Amino acid sequence: MSKHSVGKCEECHKLFEYELVHNGVHNSSYTYCGGCGMTAIIDVSDSRFPVELVKQSAYKAIAGGVEQHLKLCQCGGKFMAGTWPRCPHCSEPLSPVKAAEYIERHAPSKASDWRWQNNWTGNYCIVIEGRQVRNNFK
Repeated sequence: MSKHSVGKCEECHKLFEYELVHNGVHNSSYTYCGGCGMTAIIDVSDSRFPVELVKQSAYKAIAGGVEQHLKLCQCGGKFMAGTWPRCPHCSEPLSPVKAAEYIERHAPSKASDWRWQNNWTGNYCIVIEGRQVRNNFK
């Protein structure tokens, strides 16, 4: 995981700390809670990961069907495919395109040509204010 950096919500304009996680490096997959935006990071080598969905989910956002194997979030929301991280202050979904401004400024790579993926489904996921769960299988 990279060091903590600071982002800014495009809706309420408040600042928050975030950390990028490269799921290829960590042999994981991820999703966000549809209620609060908490990040769930799931090791693809965990024996509880549905075998038939590993290939579709490895090193990126989970494929549909994985969510039925996950526990509810502590807020009562569901971790689902297609969800986005949320601002910790106003709870609005964060735009992956607008996030490029602060993510690229704090680029996790020393390569000057590194660019943000501009989506919440690729290799990188974001953990806002340290809010994450790991391997939250039922």
